[in-house]
Amino acid sequence: MEIHFKRINHNLSKIKRRLLADDILNKDIDFTHTFIPPYTKANNISDIKLIIIGQDPTVRELESRKDINTTLNLNRKGNLRSFVNHICTELNFDIEKDIYATNLYRPIQ
Repeated sequence: MEIHFKRINHNLSKIKRRLLADDILNKDIDFTHTFIPPYTKANNISDIKLIIIGQDPTVRELESRKDINTTLNLNRKGNLRSFVNHICTELNFDIEKDIYATNLYRPIQ
């Protein structure tokens, strides 16, 4: 998974440079925060049984953004983690081993 995360960071750096160079788009993007990594504790991509795509709703609150360091804040106890854990339990998945949560999506072309 470490190689996967390095590849994501590399690609995001390239995208960020392109966005910064775009005089129209760069006005609407907050570049003060770093990339929020996906949440997973799976050892391998092949171990993942459930992919969750979403964004923590608290990112709308400017002050709370700085406290978010994992997608959907699944690294912390809270309502969203409890909800995702309930879904995993119903599907007989382990939130610690079987899921991958991200706020990025790229369709295969």
